[in-house]
Parts: sequence; C-alpha cells; structure tokens
Amino acid sequence: MKKLAAMILSLVSAASLAGCGKTISGAEVYSFPEPTIQIAVSYFSQGTALEYTIGSEQSEANSCSTQAVTDWFYKLELEECEKPEDVEGNSAYSFSVDGENAFYYDDRGSTAFVNAADRYYEVKNPSAPPIQ
Repeated sequence: MKKLAAMILSLVSAASLAGCGKTISGAEVYSFPEPTIQIAVSYFSQGTALEYTIGSEQSEANSCSTQAVTDWFYKLELEECEKPEDVEGNSAYSFSVDGENAFYYDDRGSTAFVNAADRYYEVKNPSAPPIQ
C-alpha cells in the first residue's frame, strides 16, 4: 500500500510540473487588434529616450507598416518567469497599440524579457524590434 501511495504521489508531482518551462509564442501573450493602425514605441537606453510612431492614424487598406512589428512579436518564443532583476545597460521598449499600453520588451543583449499584463516572460530567441 505504501508503494502505491508513493507511486501515485510521484505521478501527481510529475504531472503538476509538466506545465513548467513550456515555451509559448508571442501570439499567446498579446494579440494585436485587426487591423493594427498605429504602434507607438518609447525607447530607453543609457540616458537616451526616443519616441517612434509606426503606421498612420487613418486606416489604409494596403498599409503594411505595422506588419513587421506584429510579425516580429508573434515569432518570439517566450517562457513565463519571475520578474527579472533590474540591470544597467539594457535597452527597454514600451509598445502602445492604437493608444493602449500593450507590452514592454527589455533587451539585455543575449537575453531579453517581455512584460505583458503584469506577467513576465523570458525570450528564448531575443532580437531587436524592427522599429526603425
């Protein structure tokens, strides 16, 4: 009986850990509205602050200017994690979509993190956002 209880306990423990470390796509973390008309990006790095506006305020049927950003984000491979420690020397991007805060991208070179809806994700395939 003790062996059966130990086996059941180990199976339950293994099943509860199965969700940890799961890699998800950016699309599972944030969905851009269709159509995405405008993306505002605030960039901060080592005392530099820049603002970018991608897209126009008026919808254009053939406008693809925001498509590069949505494609980039949807291709990110993310894993939920604890809030990362603050560091110096990183590049931080704040993305607002159609006037609403969407997510933050913290680029630390070989590592990066996304903060969306008060959850943190480590980026498994970091790359700089296509904002210029």
